[in-house]
Amino acid sequence: MICLLGQNHKTASVGLREKIAVTDEKRNVLVEILRSDPVLTESVVLSTCNRMELYTVASDGDAEQRRQRLGAILSEVHGVDEREWASTSYFSRDEHAIRHLFRVASGLDSMVLGEGQILAQVKDAQEFARGQKIAHEVLERVFNEAISCGKRVRSDTSISEGSVSVAAASVSLARKIFDDIANQSVLLVGAGDTGTRVARHLQLFGVKDLRVTNRTRARADALATELNASVVPFDQLDEHLGQVSIAITAVASQEPLFTADRVKAAIHRTRSAPLFMIDLAVPRNVAPDVDGLGGVFVYDVDDLQGIVLGDEAQRREEAAKAEEIVTHRVGGFVQWYRMRAAVPALNELRQHLETLRQAEIDAVRNKVHDKHDLELVDKVTARLINKLLHPPTVELKRRVAEDGPAAHLDAFRQLFGLDGRADGDRE
Repeated sequence: MICLLGQNHKTASVGLREKIAVTDEKRNVLVEILRSDPVLTESVVLSTCNRMELYTVASDGDAEQRRQRLGAILSEVHGVDEREWASTSYFSRDEHAIRHLFRVASGLDSMVLGEGQILAQVKDAQEFARGQKIAHEVLERVFNEAISCGKRVRSDTSISEGSVSVAAASVSLARKIFDDIANQSVLLVGAGDTGTRVARHLQLFGVKDLRVTNRTRARADALATELNASVVPFDQLDEHLGQVSIAITAVASQEPLFTADRVKAAIHRTRSAPLFMIDLAVPRNVAPDVDGLGGVFVYDVDDLQGIVLGDEAQRREEAAKAEEIVTHRVGGFVQWYRMRAAVPALNELRQHLETLRQAEIDAVRNKVHDKHDLELVDKVTARLINKLLHPPTVELKRRVAEDGPAAHLDAFRQLFGLDGRADGDRE
């Protein structure tokens, strides 16, 4: 059974999402818990600024127990009472979970409809799980198919054309605040993927005084060289915060970088003009109480939704085409997933018939004196078993693919007198 437990920008505020955001340290703890769970056979963790989703394969079919177990795991890792976030989470299984992942990879579930960054993030999540050896046959295949679907959506539709990324939306917000953004001083905190995108958008609009800082100096140096910006040593961050008009932050950090006391001290002696802080990180880099300081205005990723949604209308028609592609690709995967559930029963039938065949050969072994005759009997009976198995194999796979395993596997076992345990992948 494939299970999904998640939370995203549609179901929870950034304040709730940051409580279960997966940092590198917590990802490692989460992986060890998932790996040691006796019921969960495969896992992939997808964590971005707008979503945290846990995909698993379970060896039993009790969906409610799986939901509770996954919730308990996340609560344990993050030290958060499940009741704080459970009402804003979602859980699905099998075909619904598969369809959700395909839509995520296709940019249909993003804050920015059709955005491309999520496809790389899905691939990164898969590669991390593969490297940790917690994703195997089922999740490897479902993630491969989802990534392939995402690529097809972007090549066969125009859903990504004209889309506004979160990085672009942050610069658009800054331009709404300052008509003359080219003449404003901007401090960019974080030179990772998001920070790099922000910097390039700022350059497009002619910002001359762009200052870049990053924990790892080399990344700040590389970005500043590319864009002809200046580099601020990370330990001089406070000094420059008091000098700029706009600070945009995108740093992976479990705790806020900017508390109210820190920001107040940084701007106290150096400015009379307002400071606008745009926080693109989850968990947030700017503590919520900073917004209460006089002369400081804070915006987080949720505040960008209005800007993003305003650009979506022209892509809705393309989204309908994308949904058709997703539906087709999901259908193909679900057929494989359902047919896979028939394999244990078919293997059991083959083993049962093989046991009967060998028993009959043993019964006549002492009566057949010619070794070649005995070999001929062995080959003929083996071919007979294969021919007898072919029709029920084809028919069972067809029926299971169309209707699901639960409708046919019990009847199949009873028909052939099989007494193996029920399959774990039933729907």
